[in-house]
Amino acid sequence: MRTVANFLPRLSAASARKHYHALSKLLGPNKSNPGITSSELRQVIAAALCAIGSSSSDLEVITESVRDLNAFSTSHIDEYDFERMLPVLNKLGGSSSTEGSWLDLSLKSDDVSGDPRALFPLFYSCLHMIHSTDAVIGRAASKAMKTLITTCSDQLEGKSRDELAKNRWMQFIEKSVISCLKTGLTTKADETRRHFVLLMSHVARNFSTYDSPHLYGDLHSLIRDDDQDLDFFLNMTHLQLHRRIKALQRLRKMITAADETPLFSEQSYANVLLPLAIHPVYECTSKSDDLLAIEAIATVGVISSRLAWGKYHEALQSVLNSLARHPEKERHLIALVCSMIDAFHFEVVEAEETGSDSNGNGVWRSLKNRIIPKVESFLTKEKIDRRGIKSKSIRPPVVLALVKLFQKLPTKIFETKLPQLIKIISTTLKNKDSNERDVARDTMAKIASSLDMKYLPLILSDLSITLSHGYQLHVRAATLHSILVAISSVYQPAAVSSIDEACLVPFDRCVRAMLDLIQQDIFGTSSEMKEADHVEKRLIKEAMGSKSQDSLEIISRLILFKPSIATNEENRSKSSAHLVVKPFIERLVDPEVLPSTIRKVKECLNKIAVGLSSNPSADIKEILPFIYATVAPFVLGEVKKGPHLDDELDNSDEEADAPLQVTKTNGIESKKKKAKGVVVKVSHWAPSTLDALESQRSALEMKRTQKRNLHKVTEAPKLTGSSRHNPMKSTKKLLNNPANASALIFGLTLLNSCLKKYKLDASDETICAMTDPYLNLLVQYVKFSQDSIGITLSLRCLGFLLRLDLPSVPKIATKLSPIVLEHLTAWGAASNTQTDIVQGCFRTLNLLFLHPSLSSPNDATEKTSNLPLTDHQMQALISLLQAAVMESEHHNATFGLVKAICSKKYISPEFYDLVDIILKLSVQSQKPSVRLQSSQIFLQYLLDYPMGTQRLDTHLQQIVLNLKYEYEEGRLSAIDLLHSVIQKLPIPVLEKHSQLFFLPLVLQLANDDSKRCKEHVTGAISLLLRRLSTDVVQSFFSYVSRWSQSAGDEGLPMRQAAAQLRGIFVESRPDFIKRGATSSDMMRSISLAIQEFIPFDNDNGWELLYYNVLCVEKLNKDYQPAILAHADIGVSLVNLLAYPHPWVMQASLRIINNHVGNIDPKSLVTQGADSYLVKNEGCLYDISRNLCRLLDVDDAHFVEAISVLAIKTITWIFQVMNHYPDLFYATGRDFEVDGPNEEQSKNPCRWIMSRLSNIAKPKRGAKRRESIFKCYAALCASCKPEQLNPYLRMMITSLDRVIREETNNLQSEEQQDTHPRIAFPKDVLNLIEDACGTDEFLKAYSEVNKKVRGKKDQRKQEIAAEAVHNPVFAAKRKIKKQLHEKERKKRRVDEMKLMKGVTKKSKH
Repeated sequence: MRTVANFLPRLSAASARKHYHALSKLLGPNKSNPGITSSELRQVIAAALCAIGSSSSDLEVITESVRDLNAFSTSHIDEYDFERMLPVLNKLGGSSSTEGSWLDLSLKSDDVSGDPRALFPLFYSCLHMIHSTDAVIGRAASKAMKTLITTCSDQLEGKSRDELAKNRWMQFIEKSVISCLKTGLTTKADETRRHFVLLMSHVARNFSTYDSPHLYGDLHSLIRDDDQDLDFFLNMTHLQLHRRIKALQRLRKMITAADETPLFSEQSYANVLLPLAIHPVYECTSKSDDLLAIEAIATVGVISSRLAWGKYHEALQSVLNSLARHPEKERHLIALVCSMIDAFHFEVVEAEETGSDSNGNGVWRSLKNRIIPKVESFLTKEKIDRRGIKSKSIRPPVVLALVKLFQKLPTKIFETKLPQLIKIISTTLKNKDSNERDVARDTMAKIASSLDMKYLPLILSDLSITLSHGYQLHVRAATLHSILVAISSVYQPAAVSSIDEACLVPFDRCVRAMLDLIQQDIFGTSSEMKEADHVEKRLIKEAMGSKSQDSLEIISRLILFKPSIATNEENRSKSSAHLVVKPFIERLVDPEVLPSTIRKVKECLNKIAVGLSSNPSADIKEILPFIYATVAPFVLGEVKKGPHLDDELDNSDEEADAPLQVTKTNGIESKKKKAKGVVVKVSHWAPSTLDALESQRSALEMKRTQKRNLHKVTEAPKLTGSSRHNPMKSTKKLLNNPANASALIFGLTLLNSCLKKYKLDASDETICAMTDPYLNLLVQYVKFSQDSIGITLSLRCLGFLLRLDLPSVPKIATKLSPIVLEHLTAWGAASNTQTDIVQGCFRTLNLLFLHPSLSSPNDATEKTSNLPLTDHQMQALISLLQAAVMESEHHNATFGLVKAICSKKYISPEFYDLVDIILKLSVQSQKPSVRLQSSQIFLQYLLDYPMGTQRLDTHLQQIVLNLKYEYEEGRLSAIDLLHSVIQKLPIPVLEKHSQLFFLPLVLQLANDDSKRCKEHVTGAISLLLRRLSTDVVQSFFSYVSRWSQSAGDEGLPMRQAAAQLRGIFVESRPDFIKRGATSSDMMRSISLAIQEFIPFDNDNGWELLYYNVLCVEKLNKDYQPAILAHADIGVSLVNLLAYPHPWVMQASLRIINNHVGNIDPKSLVTQGADSYLVKNEGCLYDISRNLCRLLDVDDAHFVEAISVLAIKTITWIFQVMNHYPDLFYATGRDFEVDGPNEEQSKNPCRWIMSRLSNIAKPKRGAKRRESIFKCYAALCASCKPEQLNPYLRMMITSLDRVIREETNNLQSEEQQDTHPRIAFPKDVLNLIEDACGTDEFLKAYSEVNKKVRGKKDQRKQEIAAEAVHNPVFAAKRKIKKQLHEKERKKRRVDEMKLMKGVTKKSKH
């Protein structure tokens, strides 16, 4: 290069100029990396350019600027000469009209419009400097590049399209500037890329009106000058991670929303947005970056769906090639590949279909020959376990991506490729590594959920064939369950209107096959393996749990529920509901069924019931007949045969096939049906045909079978009495048979779930007609059943039905209530209310008592006319309730029944005793809900029941006495009950007992140690004062005035209570405070009470002071004139900012902040002339000093709320200082000086900025530094640049010092840009730059850096001199450094071991 530099002066000017651009380019960056960094080489290149400039006068000034721009310091190695370089950069970044600007230098070559080609060396030098790690150089170079872009825009303004095509500035911006900016977007350095992103944003802003896609004007829609929080480019360069995530989210939503019209050009998508979105994927190095990487991957997918084939193919190939180069980022890169494959949006045509070379064929050839083979090579990966055995595992995202890609191809290709993928996954399911099976199972489930249901038989067939024996059976069942779970999240049963449509539902056509697999797992070899004692089930994870039962639930939820189509034998097989239920019912029919099988079937039917109850295709009008047909034959008895049927069966075989006629289940034939001559055939419906017979021949066979299977001696039939023709034992025996009970519980479970799910419409006559028969059925079941689960379900179902006004309710109420009472007695409700049956009984009685059909509108006070129980039964019930209410575990139903009885106004001595127990429970119970419900019941009783004055007074006195209960929760409940009583009592009654309420509440307020109790007492007193008349309030206020005048230590509690009550009076009765001189008298008394504690040496009596300050705060909201009239209070509040107790400080600061917030700092003297801030000289200084002390506290005593208020107040005071500096100091008072120059420190703004800068020193605590930096940010947002520029160095010094020291303290695994202690100061620096301007900011920043370098050099010199003057101390320093380095290396080794999973070094 020296040879070239020496050779150039010997050439002619024209020949030398030919090498101008090539030499200029050597000063620029190397693609996306920094360019030549050698100081010597850059100076030689600059000298060569100067040689060209010396022969061309128009280039001489430019080349001299290039020499200065690349000048290096003579005193520091490889460091720029800032005194020569920064002036050039500042001129380039200045206005176009100034000397040394881009336009001025270009005009040296062309006086008319300027020649931008002459600017190449400066242009490339600025691009190189953007890559500099020095913040000052990078910011200055970026500012210069922004000015260059603005200059280009100004020169092209107003040009026609033809003129633009020939304009040199247009060619320069398109071919040189933007080309380099696109390359800069791909750089790996975050700070450098930030500058290039903002430059591209500047290009989009300045060229938004141009049609050329190479100027990226369409990206202007991503720029939000009105709201920077929504600006895409600013957020993408923001230090905070969540801002970048939100920027990508908004971009993705914008692109997705603009489906019809393209939002951006293909160049913008490929050259700008795609690189910005891909970078976070490659830069993800920690878990905290995962969210950004995931969002970036999703955004890349959306952008890829808008790319042309060439760009899409190039980007996808680049990512696929990166997988081999970056194995540590495999997870994110695989996800990126899958996201891009999902975005495949091109038309594909097979070459065999068309003979032409269409674009579709070209896409297919690229897919077939390059992309698909490349992606398929990543389907599996090789793993080596600890024993060195190699195995292959699949990559699920790649499999799913291929499936989605194949789905976008022609159907013929898809159906050819799909079985291969299914086979690969099924084979992986045979792997003995459980983790690999888990991955394969999840992958299979995701594939099944992404495919059409018509491909589900293919998956089931492959599973059935591949997994056929041994442990594979468990894997098959688990895989089927995973597939169903995945399908359930995307599949909904189809709506059909005919049997033919129901037969074509693809999922329902697979039900039979799935049930075969499930039954094999539950009842077959797989079940025997699970139940075998010698099998170690823990070795096979899939064998654990009950996945097949869960699969039944999912199938029941997804099938088409239309049992009404099963009208005959032919259609029965078409009903999916019958297909699911029938196999299990048939197992119960088997007379030799084992108890273990009954248990399994019961579990399966329970799962089926849960699934059917949540089936979206199920309708209540389909479900109710389905359940009734299932349950009724078991509850209401068998179908009765005719009187001479046995003789006919023995003597006539010709009529064996004649259909049976059915009468009602109670043996009484329907007269209505006889009159019409209707003959009803026995329904042949699967679940309900257990004991129903279709013909006489089948009845005969059933009779003979029952005789053969009879093994027990049954009870003798009842031969006398009115019920001898309808023996009850048959119903009881039928109900309590284990197999039949399982089927009944299935039906009741389904009925309970459906009644809970569907809100029955009482006005619908059809629904009422379908539900009314259930009442008698359920009553019969509750009466005769011995199964606790069945009884509980029946009671729950009754709970839903009794809410309706059904016609049978009055009839069954008198039958059901005694039955329920018998169950309560039988199950021990007096001693144990935890059983579900007892709770169900209480709920049922509650509904019966409250049912509208049982109300007595004529005489509501009659004792038992409207109750379904007699007096004797009611006494027994209340006796049970007296014991039951003491139970704390299950109480809702119990208290609900008590409320129902209370609402009926039932009067008896036992009930009054029950109310006394409830009042005790409202305080003494340990359960909050019990206390709440007890209080509600007692309040209802107190307000509604007729009672005399003595009883009312007794109850109210007991409520007041409960305020003194020992435990806090009980006192809270008593206070809340008293609050409700105060709110509900009539005004005359309340005023009569006001003394009874007020004084105990005041005593509780003064003496209670609980904060919550005091808050509730305050609310009760406030409500009491609001409801009372003014005369009564006046009498209470006179008490408060006397209490506030108490003297001595003994009177301190009363003074504290008086201070609290004053605040309550101010809040609750503002009308009373405004009367007369009440407010002024109160302010005078408060002022004296506050001044009593000033000056203060400790925090004795802080509570009284705090309550008085709170009262001032409440008065300040509505009575500011009263506050301003007492300026002494304002001065006292300023002094209280230094009080030792933080509560007093915070309350005082809130008042001051609220006061200054209502005054404009620019017009303080006029608007706030009556304020104590103006009347008292030096008040602003006292506030500022105290606020600085509030911020300058240890982290242990730091309070965030105080910090926020202090920052707001300091920001306001700083603005006042700029407009009224004379108000700051008081005449003749001493003040603290924070600098060597007293005159400078007299400047209030400099004084406070100096104090803040000293507080922000790094060794004084992290929280206080953060609060100071927040204060800087607040000042930048509220002050003008000229107000902040004189103090830039102070702010930048503290920020830069923190950034440098925290960077040096970073651990090896921590990132500088994301570390909060570094990112936040950098963010504040950006705010300062935006507020003060880049030029002033760079000047101040360079001076700070220069000062830091000077201190560093001085420190090095002192250390070097120390080695000569004090060698002992120098040796100690060197040893300390070596030990520190040794510890660092050891820590690094431990970190590497931890990353590799090695916790302890093994010893041999």
